[in-house]
Amino acid sequence: MMRRVAGSLFRFGWAMGMLGIDQAANVLDRERGWRRSSDSLDAVTEVARSHLGPTARRFFEAGDHFQDGVADTVSHVARGVTGDGDFGDARRRFDAMVETIREDLRGGDSGGEETEPA
Repeated sequence: MMRRVAGSLFRFGWAMGMLGIDQAANVLDRERGWRRSSDSLDAVTEVARSHLGPTARRFFEAGDHFQDGVADTVSHVARGVTGDGDFGDARRRFDAMVETIREDLRGGDSGGEETEPA
């Protein structure tokens, strides 16, 4: 059994390395590569997410919302700096992101109850 786990760990590491190289090559192709790269990374992320237990899934969701919120906030601040946006809107979005993360960490709508994935 230990040999099987060790083999799985090595294959996983190798596959992630190859995926990274493949995605770096995709990013260089602006016409089709960006979409292909995004779709591929999203698919791998969903598979990994589906294997998380309830506690890890809550932390994943919180981190995911944090990353999305930071990117969204930076985008809105940049537009505000250039005169195309509204700093107040960026602040509202940031506050909404923080509240979403708090809900994720409390367990969302489940009332904090942990349930095993199906």
